[in-house]
Amino acid sequence: MMTSVNLYDPFGFTNVSKGTVGFDDMIKKLTSISETLPKISTYPPYNIRKTGENTYVIEIAVAGFGQQDIEIVMEDGTLTIKGQVNSDEDSEFLFKGIADRAFTRKFTLADTRVTSGEGTIDTSVGNSVNIIISEYDSINSRYPAHSGKVMFEIYDDSPTPRRQYSEVSFLLASDGSDIFYTESNKIYTSDLLVDVAVDIVSGTNNIVANIVDVTGSSTVVYTIKVVSQSILT
Repeated sequence: MMTSVNLYDPFGFTNVSKGTVGFDDMIKKLTSISETLPKISTYPPYNIRKTGENTYVIEIAVAGFGQQDIEIVMEDGTLTIKGQVNSDEDSEFLFKGIADRAFTRKFTLADTRVTSGEGTIDTSVGNSVNIIISEYDSINSRYPAHSGKVMFEIYDDSPTPRRQYSEVSFLLASDGSDIFYTESNKIYTSDLLVDVAVDIVSGTNNIVANIVDVTGSSTVVYTIKVVSQSILT
């Protein structure tokens, strides 16, 4: 004997019609609209792991993608990861079971206020300074963060201080061998006092911001402070 079972969906519009009278047309329209709404994409699957008080790891399953097929952009507190495989016309697949369709994933980074990270440039004795923004853990041979965005405030010692705010984003290779993405933007002001870049210091392996005076002055003292930092491993 065959038994059929009807599963009740409490959120389905079809069940609403069983307890209503005179709403048929409206229910049909709502049902039609709900069927056309975009579905939340589950591709590619990903994990988010917390590895410290303010550090996280995002793992994305992207089989079939090479490093050249992935684009990573950090802007306005959002980490966007895009993937698109450039198909090889010379390749002949007897069977293709690995999905390599294009995707876009976005993650919002939480800002973390930091109290450390200060430096000065006295142009009478030098024109640059390095500020550590991610210290290498030599005991465990790892970095606390593999990507991040840092905002610097720079101002001079003149009676009416000139100010520059710069945001610099960086993305470190998973093995810590290189920084393969950086982006630096001057914001909030038209004054350009210094250039800000990110690099790995050989020997210590610390990730530092290198701040260099671009005015050519030999009488100005700059104060540099880290005012906010977003980190994502």
